[in-house]
Parts: sequence; C-alpha cells; structure tokens
Amino acid sequence: MKKFALGSIGALLASVLIETTLGPFAPWVSLLIFLVPLALANVVLARRQEPGRDNPSVATPPSRARRSFNPWVYVFAAALFLWFYVDHLNERKWGRAFDEGTAAFTSRNYANAETRLKVAVSIAQKLNNPTNLCKSQNYLGNTYLNEGKHEDSRNTFEAAIRSCAHSRNASDLIAAYASLGAAYEQLGGNNEGAETALKKALELAHQNLQADDPQLASVLNNLGAVKQSQGRYSEAEVFFRQAVSIWQHTSGADLGSGYSNLGHVLFLEGKLAEAEGLYRQSLEIAEKDYGPNSPETAPVLNNLAVLYQREKKFNQAKELLQRAISNAENAQVPNMSRIETLKKNYTDLLEEARKQ
Repeated sequence: MKKFALGSIGALLASVLIETTLGPFAPWVSLLIFLVPLALANVVLARRQEPGRDNPSVATPPSRARRSFNPWVYVFAAALFLWFYVDHLNERKWGRAFDEGTAAFTSRNYANAETRLKVAVSIAQKLNNPTNLCKSQNYLGNTYLNEGKHEDSRNTFEAAIRSCAHSRNASDLIAAYASLGAAYEQLGGNNEGAETALKKALELAHQNLQADDPQLASVLNNLGAVKQSQGRYSEAEVFFRQAVSIWQHTSGADLGSGYSNLGHVLFLEGKLAEAEGLYRQSLEIAEKDYGPNSPETAPVLNNLAVLYQREKKFNQAKELLQRAISNAENAQVPNMSRIETLKKNYTDLLEEARKQ
C-alpha cells in the first residue's frame, strides 16, 4: 500500500507539471492526465509483486498479486487529486479576479475594480495565501482611495500591511505603507499619521531597494506632498527633487507628475521662473502620453494658468483655463469637483483682470 501511495503522489506531481506547463485544461482533462500515470504506476508496481522472469526471487502468491490492484488506492488517489485540483482551481479564480480588477483599476473603472478585487481578497483569504492577499488588498485600498472612500482605504491598507508582513515581499509591504500614508493625508488631513507611515515606507525602501528604484521615488514624492501640506516647503522641495532625479534616470511614467509637484512647491516658495519651466515639462509629457485634449492635462494647465495670473499675464492665463475646462469635460466620467474648481478659478481670473 505504501508503494501505491508513493505512486499516487508521483502521478500527482506529473499531472501538476503537465498542467503548469501546458494548461490550464478542463477538469475532466486534468483528471485524465492524473489517472493515466497513476494507472501505469499501479500496473508496474503490481507486476513487480509477481514471481517470474523479471523478479524470480519473489515468490508472491497469486492472490496477493491480485490484491495489488486494490480499489482503495484509486479512492485515495481521487481524494488526493480533488484536494489538489480544488486548491489549484481557486488559485486560478484568484488570478482571474485579480487581473480583471487591476485592468478595471487601470482604466479608471473603479466600481468594477472594487467588485472584482473584493472577490480576489476573499479567495486569497480562503487560500491562506498572504502574498496574493497583500497584492489584492493594496489594489483594493487604492481603489477606495480613488473613489473617495478614505476610511475604507485606510482600513484596507492596514490589513494589507499585516498580510504583506507575512508574505515577506518587501516591495508590496513598502507599497502598503506608502498607500496608507496617502490615505491618512486625504482622511481629514491627518498629516502626522501620513508622515509616520511614509517614514516607515522610506526606511524599508532604503533597506530593500536600489537607490534608483522608481518605488523609492514614489515614497519620496508622497513624503514631499505631506511636507507641502504642512507648510514646510523647503523640506518638500528636497523630497520632490530626489524623486524627480530618480524618475529622470529611470524614465519613470510618473516623471510628469513629479515635475508638476516640484513646480508647485517652487511656485509656493515664489520661485516662479523655475516653476514655469517644470510645469511646461509636465504638460509636454501629459500631451505626449494622453493627447493635447485629454482630461489628464487639466491639472497642469490650471497650475500654469495660476502662475501666469500671479505674473499678471491674464490673457495667457485665460486661454489655459479655458482649455483646462474643455479638457476636463472631455473625460468619459467627468470629475465634477475638478470642473467646478476650474470654473471658479476662471471666474476669479476674469474678476481680477477686470480690476486691473
């Protein structure tokens, strides 16, 4: 019986190898892939129990040889297969839910992303897989953040930190702390909680990442945003410059927002000439990546218009704000809050220009 158990395990390993390399297959195909090598192993082991030319030293009674084809072996094998296959099927279900959730997140379909990522979290919890759970919770937390569900995002990121600590994946753990910092910042302006979380993320990043890693740049950028909201502009400038320096050397996709963030803190410090140059670089990247009429260009167009308003260049500011409003309204799902802010800025601009 022990040999048949070993044969069953060998057959299971063979089916796993075939499924991983050539699969996935339909359940009946996977079962067939498992049973064929199992039956062959059973036949080979049974023949070895029979006396004869290949095994003359073994005097095994025929009745014992017949018992070598024990049906309980197949019961055990079927149970072993089902245990493996259900677990494997759940892994595939998690992968499908996670992929669909992240695709929806990338396309800014946050309602669908939330639904699919909740499924991914639930499956990962059942599988007791901390790595998959950590990834799912990180994306779900960021989905909540984009939906404005700040309390849900904070709770999800705190859960992600616990999961990531068990997964021993430093990159995911850093992302969880960094995202928790962003959630704290947006949750009633809790800058102290945000700074604590981001400093932990920065500590882990320095310990586990290369000096030019884009993830390190993201943490530095987020710390800069917290310092800026605290009114500590000179410290924010240092963090933003470090982030931009990394993104410049790695051609990071976030370079455009890095230029915009650095430009804004320089604007707040009164360094208008350098701020204008950074805003223009940010706008150039946004136009190249998304198109000149895309809603993604609206924030930097607004920033540049506010700078020109400060310099009393009202006509240039007016053109930029008109374009910003138009681009923001082009969004598939318009951000009404942003549009209202842009229109208010335009009204204020016209009022200031009229008084000059």
